[in-house]
Amino acid sequence: MKHALRFLTFLVLAVFIFASVSALASPNADPLVSGDTIVYVTRTGSKYHRDGCGSLSKSKIPITLKEAIESGYGACKRCNPPKL
Repeated sequence: MKHALRFLTFLVLAVFIFASVSALASPNADPLVSGDTIVYVTRTGSKYHRDGCGSLSKSKIPITLKEAIESGYGACKRCNPPKL
């Protein structure tokens, strides 16, 4: 019984450490995000946005994430859109 409890404690700690290291290694990693993910830009802005961002009230032009980054757009700090 004593060995089983030690093993279980070790196992829980190992899983916790692995999850923590994984989160630190790639904090923005989202398996559903790719270069083909649609984000939005405005006619005059320099940022790309998530759908529904308040900054898109005047214009909302769909573009792929890859195209937005290649065109020099930066991520909006207000809506925190996906990053590659």
